[in-house]
Amino acid sequence: MSDVEGDVAVIADRETGLAFRSMGMQALHAEPGKTQEVLREASERYKIIFITEDLAQTVTDLITEYATQTLPIIIEIPSFEGTVGLGKKKMKRITERAVGADILFKEE
Repeated sequence: MSDVEGDVAVIADRETGLAFRSMGMQALHAEPGKTQEVLREASERYKIIFITEDLAQTVTDLITEYATQTLPIIIEIPSFEGTVGLGKKKMKRITERAVGADILFKEE
């Protein structure tokens, strides 16, 4: 990662992007089929990238590849359409790996 442009960006549909833009974040719109290209470009420019779960599902291999690196940090978030549970599943895996047990979501 070189010449980092900013700290945080979001890759999302237009509606979700507008919400983040109103908070002063850079919002990047990914057309269907272009998510991988947008994520690759964003990974060169931003330290933290939020991506809506629906878009994240289309680039899981690339997100897994970036997970082995220090930066960028990629965080899946729900869109205005709702959640598919990716963020929760990821937190569960991380917690189980760190602690050895599911201490966050064990009752669900």
